[in-house]
Order: sequence, then C-alpha cells, then structure tokens
Amino acid sequence: MTDKNSDLTIHAAHELLKAKKISSVELTKDYLSRIKAVDPQVRAIVTVTEEHALQQAKKPTSVSLPAIPIL
Repeated sequence: MTDKNSDLTIHAAHELLKAKKISSVELTKDYLSRIKAVDPQVRAIVTVTEEHALQQAKKPTSVSLPAIPIL
C-alpha cells in the first residue's frame, strides 16, 4: 500500500476529489497507510478506527464537499 496522497494540502485533496482524480476511499487508505508507517515512532494517535474510516469514506457526499479524512 502507498501513502502517495498523504502529503496533499486540504485544497489540493479537495481539487483532486472534485475532479474525480482520486476517491475518498483511496485518500483514506493513503492516510491510514501513512499512520501505520509513522505512528509507531511518533505515537500521536491513541486509536485508529480503520474499518469505520473506510465505511465513512464510502458514504455518498456532496459534490461541493467531498469527504476528506481528518484526525
């Protein structure tokens, strides 16, 4: 798995989502991958709810406000 989109700004992520160049699920998976890679060293996140995050990413959203993962 990759985390190629985890360093995008909110604006850049929004533009890619709006243009359907990436999906909310893809973006969420990239963030989850990044969390798995980095959190063991930084210990910033107490609980990662991967299943819930992916379920939320699959839900339909407004065209003007696609789902952007947040911590």
